[in-house]
Amino acid sequence: MKNIITIILLCLTSSIFAQEQKDLFSIEKGTWSLEGNFRINTTDREFEEINDESSFSFGFSPKVGYAINKNLILGLGLSYGYAKNDIENLQNFDTSQQITNAFGFFPYLTKFFPIGEKFAFNIQAEARYSNTSSTTENDFGGGPSETETNRNSYGVSVRPGINYQLSETVLLQASFGSLGYTHNIRDFENSNLNQERTNTFGLNLGTSSLFFGFMILL
Repeated sequence: MKNIITIILLCLTSSIFAQEQKDLFSIEKGTWSLEGNFRINTTDREFEEINDESSFSFGFSPKVGYAINKNLILGLGLSYGYAKNDIENLQNFDTSQQITNAFGFFPYLTKFFPIGEKFAFNIQAEARYSNTSSTTENDFGGGPSETETNRNSYGVSVRPGINYQLSETVLLQASFGSLGYTHNIRDFENSNLNQERTNTFGLNLGTSSLFFGFMILL
C-alpha cells in the first residue's frame, strides 16, 4: 500500500513539474527572430544666465537572429545614432553647435532566463564595430570656425534586459546598462591634433544605454 501511494505521489509531482515547465516562457530551437530597439533623449540646461545648452539624440538598432538552442539566440544587428548639441553664451552671444552621426554593426548572443509564463530576463553578449563622425561649428568673437572628427570603435560588451510576451510571436523588450571594453581611434580635421587612441573599460548606466524595443518570432 505504501509503495502504491509513493508511486502516485511521484506521478503527481512529475506531472505538476512538467506542467510548470511547459508554462514557462520559451523560445524553441529553430525559431527566427526580428528585433528593433529605439531610444530618444532631449535635455535643456541654463547656467545662472551665463550659458544656455540644449541637446537632442536618438538611435535605433534592427537585429535578426536564429535560436541555435532553446532560449539561446545567435544573430547580427545594425545601429544608427544621431545627436545634436547647442551651446549659447547669454552674455556675449558666442555659439557652438555639434552634430554627430554614428553607424555600426554587431554579432550577438542572447540567453533568456524564464521567470514566468510571459516574463523573462536576458543577458546579451556582443562584439561591436562603429564609425562616428562629428562636425563642430563655433561662432566666437574671432569669427566662425569648423572642426570635423571621425572615430572608429571596436568593443565587446554585456547588457541585461527584460522581456514580456504579448502573444506567441510578439515580445516587448527593455534593456538598461552595459559592461564592456572599447578601443577608439579618433582622427581630427582642421585641428592641431591628428589622431587620438583610447581604451575604455567600464559600466554605463547613463540614458544612452536605455533601449525599448520589440521582438517578432518567426
